[in-house]
Amino acid sequence: MQPTKTKLLILTSAIVAIVLFLIIYVSLAIARPNAGTEAKISLEVKSGENLSEVGRGLFEKKLINSETLFRLYSHFDKRGNEIKAGRYQIAGNLTINQILDTLTTGPSNLRITFIEGWRREQMAAALLRWPFHQRRMRNL
Repeated sequence: MQPTKTKLLILTSAIVAIVLFLIIYVSLAIARPNAGTEAKISLEVKSGENLSEVGRGLFEKKLINSETLFRLYSHFDKRGNEIKAGRYQIAGNLTINQILDTLTTGPSNLRITFIEGWRREQMAAALLRWPFHQRRMRNL
């Protein structure tokens, strides 16, 4: 074999090995839960924040290990533009995919005002009329 062909083969093999390493590393990093605890951490996503700002907030709260990896995954998963503003309570041991699921579903906080003087039975009856809360209210 000629020296240039040998060098080309070595270079090609090295590039393929690096690409495979990066693919495996990124796949494992996305699937790996953060090293935090199950304790919920408060995060506020403000209206108009871009993906970089959300990633920075998650990184600062130690909810993710890599801001860049979060941005790349969100971009390639095509859900980076679907993040909803609001206040979130996020467990510290979630994967990037689980955090992205939470942020694209929207916050689960709900503000309700009841008419003064209502008894708790009237409040419960009013809440049970809302189909998306029926399962939760029956467990109270």
